[in-house]
Amino acid sequence: MDIKKKLEGEGYEVNREISITDGNVPHLVICDTDTPQKKELEKLKNNYRKNDISIIYICLEVDDKIMKEREKNVIGIFKKPFDSDTISALVNEHFKNKTI
Repeated sequence: MDIKKKLEGEGYEVNREISITDGNVPHLVICDTDTPQKKELEKLKNNYRKNDISIIYICLEVDDKIMKEREKNVIGIFKKPFDSDTISALVNEHFKNKTI
């Protein structure tokens, strides 16, 4: 199942575009490390500490650079192909005791 549909079915608002505009900061970003939106991703990464943005990476290969990101606000790293149920469970656990 598509992760977007899975999370929407669980009540989450899901946007495919990465954007920090007008104070509209996401609580979580799930991104493919091979995204064509690398510029937006870098902006987001520069802002996530002060905005408490959590990140889940989806990637073809897990390398040292990706593993270093784990020390930051990255809550999960998944190698393709990934299981949407596993990602959904991580998201639910992450937000279980948080008000969003």
